[in-house]
Amino acid sequence: MNASLGLVSRLKFVSLTVDGYYVKIKDRVVLTGAFTSDDPDIGPILQELDVGAAQFFTNALDTQTFGV
Repeated sequence: MNASLGLVSRLKFVSLTVDGYYVKIKDRVVLTGAFTSDDPDIGPILQELDVGAAQFFTNALDTQTFGV
């Protein structure tokens, strides 16, 4: 979801603008930290697959950005 608003004012020799924005992202896709074969939870699975480390994309964050 996003929204923006802008205003313009023109004087004799100058134009002034002000813009505001708001962006909201639900379930933003991010990259996880590295899981290594030394990790006690996932390490045995990685070792079985002969993989040293793995990272995954996940829908982990809700973010909001706004400014002028």
